[in-house]
Amino acid sequence: MQDVNYLRLALGACLNNVIVLDHNKDMNNEVLRYKYEFLRHKILEAIGDLYLLGHPPLIARYIASESGHYLNNKLVGALLKNTNI
Repeated sequence: MQDVNYLRLALGACLNNVIVLDHNKDMNNEVLRYKYEFLRHKILEAIGDLYLLGHPPLIARYIASESGHYLNNKLVGALLKNTNI
């Protein structure tokens, strides 16, 4: 919630195109489409970022804490340095 005004001014964000949380409460009122939408989003982020490796799908176990594009891209960089993949 503390970043809403910045996002609105700088990036054109509004309650129709972002999910706003205030103390872990959804301020959008029923915008979430799935029970675990945040978790699903993080999983799709990781899959998409790993897909950028340009290799066949990885068979792996992926465990992350507080992940996002930055952390996923660091993983992709480390995997690209590994000549075994």
